[in-house]
Amino acid sequence: MEDLLKALRNIGLSLPDPEQLLQLSDPDTEVQDNLARHLSLTPAKDDLVPDEQDSGIDGAETTTQEDEDESALDPLMDADLFKGAVQALLENYNKSIDKERDFLRKEQDALAAPKKLKPVPLKALLARQAAEIKKRQEEVYTAGHDPESGRKRRRLYLPRQTFDGVGSYASDTPIDHLKRVDADELEAPKRFKGRYILCKVASSLNLYVSCTFIGVLPSGNAIPISIAHFTSNLHLSGAQLDAHLPVGTVIAIREPYISLNHFAKGGPCQGGKSVPGVRADTPTDVHILDRCSEQDKKILEEVSWKVDVAQDDDQHFSDVKSLLCNSPTAANSRGCRWLQDGPLARIVVSSSSEHLEQLLGTLSAEEKTGLGRRTHSLIQSFLSENRPGAAHRELCAARILGIPLSNKPDSATAEGLELEGQVLYKKCDFAASRLAFEAALSAYPRSQRTSAQDRILETLNTVRSAQKASALGPTHENVWAYYFDSQSYATPRFDIQDWFGPVAIENIPGAGRGLVLTRDVEEGELLLCCKAAASSYAAETGSRGVFLLRYSVESGVTSTTTQVLAATKSIQAMIDRPDELTLPIMGLTAGPGMEYSKWVAAEYPAPPHRDYTDEQTPASQIDALVQACSSQLDLSSARQDEWRRVILNGSMRPSIDSSYVDGVLRFNAFGPAANPGGKSTSTTTDKLQQDSELTRSTMVHPLPAILNHACLPNVSSVFFGDIVTTRALHPLKKGTEIMHQYVKGEQPWLIRRSQLSKHGFKCNCGICQLDERDGEEKVRERGQIVGGSLSMLQERSRIVLKSSTSTDQSQEKQEDDRRDLAESLEEMVGKVQATYDASRPGLRPDLMKIYQLKALHESAYDVDAAVASELKALESIGCTVSKGGEGRILNELPSLHFDGGITSMLTLAKWSVKQDKMDEARRWVEQAFYTHQCTIGGGLDIFWDRWLDAFPDLPYRDWLPRC
Repeated sequence: MEDLLKALRNIGLSLPDPEQLLQLSDPDTEVQDNLARHLSLTPAKDDLVPDEQDSGIDGAETTTQEDEDESALDPLMDADLFKGAVQALLENYNKSIDKERDFLRKEQDALAAPKKLKPVPLKALLARQAAEIKKRQEEVYTAGHDPESGRKRRRLYLPRQTFDGVGSYASDTPIDHLKRVDADELEAPKRFKGRYILCKVASSLNLYVSCTFIGVLPSGNAIPISIAHFTSNLHLSGAQLDAHLPVGTVIAIREPYISLNHFAKGGPCQGGKSVPGVRADTPTDVHILDRCSEQDKKILEEVSWKVDVAQDDDQHFSDVKSLLCNSPTAANSRGCRWLQDGPLARIVVSSSSEHLEQLLGTLSAEEKTGLGRRTHSLIQSFLSENRPGAAHRELCAARILGIPLSNKPDSATAEGLELEGQVLYKKCDFAASRLAFEAALSAYPRSQRTSAQDRILETLNTVRSAQKASALGPTHENVWAYYFDSQSYATPRFDIQDWFGPVAIENIPGAGRGLVLTRDVEEGELLLCCKAAASSYAAETGSRGVFLLRYSVESGVTSTTTQVLAATKSIQAMIDRPDELTLPIMGLTAGPGMEYSKWVAAEYPAPPHRDYTDEQTPASQIDALVQACSSQLDLSSARQDEWRRVILNGSMRPSIDSSYVDGVLRFNAFGPAANPGGKSTSTTTDKLQQDSELTRSTMVHPLPAILNHACLPNVSSVFFGDIVTTRALHPLKKGTEIMHQYVKGEQPWLIRRSQLSKHGFKCNCGICQLDERDGEEKVRERGQIVGGSLSMLQERSRIVLKSSTSTDQSQEKQEDDRRDLAESLEEMVGKVQATYDASRPGLRPDLMKIYQLKALHESAYDVDAAVASELKALESIGCTVSKGGEGRILNELPSLHFDGGITSMLTLAKWSVKQDKMDEARRWVEQAFYTHQCTIGGGLDIFWDRWLDAFPDLPYRDWLPRC
């Protein structure tokens, strides 16, 4: 990939846009030919930030004609030469890709006869590592700067491509049950069951997608090591990256896999070259050893190192006492490294009560104060790195050890409680967070209470709001905030706990787990509101500008940036909060070809019932918490036991198979579209900003993932940032299984069936039964009619509508054109109708757009006919018109095409106004708003935001007064 991009730049051509990146490896020769032609005709734009002397007043950027125009191609090369050059580059690229695939596939065959690993001198490996790091740095620099002038580019554009080799390994065996393996026993390719490899980090770290470094074994032999899912921040480099695993850090890798290409889980393409080394497929197999643990200490004391590795002594600790006296102030520095818990939590896990008391007795009051100040800073660092579990465990350890989390003795308890409130809020434990903040407010000395009061009261309002929504379910006001914040932020995430309405998790015969109603519900009733366990956006700070393609050799599936990083975030979230997130994520299935994880058999956790009150927490509870947090070391108290359980539960990291997580994300995660009907956040025409698979978000919502599929759903699931709300589409009876769409039911049956085949089941919902009764031949014929004729008629419609605004054409000619087009659409309706079984009811969603287009043109000469066509459009998606004169105008909400249905309702309102039928128009507007509330919610502001521009002349505010 990198060589291809460099070559395109060198001949003055633009780089592939995100959609074209996905076409690079397409085997279709026509696709490759078109791609070569497009690339050869697209010269590189001047995307550099102007120099200061080119800037406008006060340094504001000016846009020159040169910036706007595309650079000219080299006049000495004609179009054919450019196309030939690009074709040659694409051929070389694909040859390299094919070599990589073939090499990785052959490794599986080589597993039967592994060969002894030849040692490579440490000096040679370090030189190669330095060269790789330099290469990565140059690529990143070129992606953000012009190499010749040094001027910055307007945006970073850094495509990367990785390959997943054969197999995926994760160990669930503790280190003390394993035997150490050294260099003289290493073979490749081979997985060393029952063994572990011990080494020291001997080089700087190199990050592509996985992280690579050189490790030195006790024997003095060196070996490259690659760790997959190392970080979701793909921009980490230099000292910041090295701080995760500083040189000299001792690590143990459980049951290591020695690969012929250790880059094969997140490294760059090597074009089939052999680069043997350790391939760690999951972070949970890697254990950092230090002297906080007696077990680790024993391993370190029993081994001698033949080669000394230069290290910064200030970052290593000879014993627990030195660590306490010089503990870290931030994660990944001085005693707290990559994915490690803080030192206090590690000490509590590995030490007895007697040892803890003895240990604390050796610290002076001044040393305790310094330790508390550093611990406070470390906890905040954990929060900033989205590691609330580690932050909570370190806070609980400080409580157990009686460490004041402040350097002010008179406010230590209050500051500690305020910090606890922040930690618990980040964990979305809002009830406990509220109690901590209220206790903090009570504990501040009177001299400081005024300044603290405003700060904490403001925070408490936010906490109470999140607690209320989590306990009682989000209101339309909450949904309003979710909607507009989703449009305002590139990476919207919301603070709410999963909320369960009148539903229960049950085993559904032949379909696994599902959600069933526990009582009768009305249409529009909120049933679920769930937050993603992990979410990944293309605009994340750690991945912005990176366009990642990962090809799996075994499955043939290509994953993109947010899919890969969502797996990394899911894995690291489970490491951080194993007791909260492992079962919800790993308890999901990973597709028909993947053996179930051990968590699938466990009872799936439903959100607990939560209470909420606006009243302040009783003083007795506040006083009890303040007293517990202000007392000295008392290892026998119930509160101490609770804190210790938090630490112990969090320290038991699960064994996480990264390929299983990938499967969960592929089969059970959501890649939501933009905010429903939301307006584009960018008006730029730059191709890098276009919507693409490479720019969409990916996230896993465990509870909504339990819902089984129906192409014809009975609920509406809508995404707002990282939360999803689910509402009943129709009145539903107790015991009904609620089902939503994995694939759009509006699509043709054969396409739906093909897309669902990866899930290994056949959908038997209402619309699938109807389509199957029509027969494959008729369904295929219908698809050809709609897919071919409709698109041509839509283009013809665009031309007719454009000409209708011209003053050169007479009114009569315009009307004739529109009448002729309406007749063609009516003819098309007849052809489509002929593909339906005679006994099929009115649900015929393929007709909706045809009727809507027909109605649009009929409205120019016969409004009654247009109204009739628009009503047929509604009938085609399951709506029936009420016979009564008052109340609701539709008996049922749309079953499919929800926004299309609202469009028809508002169109009918517009034409009713045109016919001076104001009461009927009002009823259609009310029906449209009611439908919107039942599917999306959020009140009038969202409704107006989505529909006012499309139908600006309707008097919404007269007919839909605010409550």
